[in-house]
Amino acid sequence: MYLRKKLFLFLLFPAVVNAAVVDFTIAPQKPWRKIEERTCSVEFSGKGPHPYLWLRPKTLKPDTCYRLSFEAERGALPFAALIREKIGTEWKHRGYADDLQLPAGPRRYSFHFRVAEPAPGTSFALYPLTGDGGSDTIRNIQLEEVTDFRTNLLPEGEFENGTALWPRHRKFADRVAIADSPGFFCGVRSLRMERKAGDMVAVISRDLPALPGKTATIRFWARTERGTIPGILYLDFFRPKYGYRNHLVRKFGFQVEPDWKEFTFRYPIPEEVNRYPALSEKMLRLQFHLPQGDRDAVVWLDNLEYSLE
Repeated sequence: MYLRKKLFLFLLFPAVVNAAVVDFTIAPQKPWRKIEERTCSVEFSGKGPHPYLWLRPKTLKPDTCYRLSFEAERGALPFAALIREKIGTEWKHRGYADDLQLPAGPRRYSFHFRVAEPAPGTSFALYPLTGDGGSDTIRNIQLEEVTDFRTNLLPEGEFENGTALWPRHRKFADRVAIADSPGFFCGVRSLRMERKAGDMVAVISRDLPALPGKTATIRFWARTERGTIPGILYLDFFRPKYGYRNHLVRKFGFQVEPDWKEFTFRYPIPEEVNRYPALSEKMLRLQFHLPQGDRDAVVWLDNLEYSLE
C-alpha cells in the first residue's frame, strides 16, 4: 500500500485501467471555453444557474455503468456532474449539488452513472457549483465504460487530491475536512471527522456500482486522536425511485483506536430484486457514522477502497 500511494503522489493522478474509453464530443455552454481537446476553462461568479460543459457520447450501452472523470488544474472552484436521461416521456437531470473544500491545488473528480435504457440525446455534464466564484481549467476529461469492477473504484479515497466522502447533512459541513495527517505512514492528507459531545457525525460517498450476485469489498484505515470510538459503516442501497419500501442496508460496526488500523469488510450483494426493488438500479452509497457519544471525538480515515468480486 505504501508503494501504491507513493506512486500516486509521483504521478499526481493514477491511470484508470478498469474501463473502456467512450467517444464523445464537447459542447461548452457560456462562459465555458474550449482550449484544446479534452481541456476547457471557465470563469464563474458563483451565482445564478450552473453553466454546463456537455459531453455528448456517440453511443451508449443499456444497463451499463459509466464513469465521468476530470482534473481541475487549480482547485479554485467546486465542481459536480450529472446525467441527462429520458425517463418515460420526460427528460430529467440526475446528478450532484455538493462538494467538499480541499486545500488549494490540483484536484481529481470521478462520478459513476448507470445508464438503464439510453435514448438519443442522453448526455453528461460537469459544472461549477454556486459559492464564492472563481476560475479554473479542467483537463483530461474522460467518459469510460466500467469493465472491470475488481479494481478499486474509489481512486479519490487516497484523499490527497480529491475526496471520496462528503458530509451526510449540511449540519456536518464544518465537522468534515481534508487535512494534513503527518501520523499516517503514507501520503500527506486524510479525511478528518469531528464529533461533538451529545451528537453524531456522518459522511457519505457518491453512487457506486453494486451488482447483485457480486461481493462488495470495502477497505480503509482509521484512527482516533484520543481513546477508542465506535464507528459504523453502512452499505446503503436506497434509490429515490423506490423510497424506503424494503430498503436494503448492511451495517458493519468497528472500533477506532488511537493507532492507525486497517479494516476490511465484505458483503455478498443479494440477487433478490423482487424483495429489494432498489437492487435493480445496481448502485449504492457508503456511509461512515460516528454515533452519538458523551464526549468530543476526532476520527481520521484514509486509503478507502471499494471493489466488486
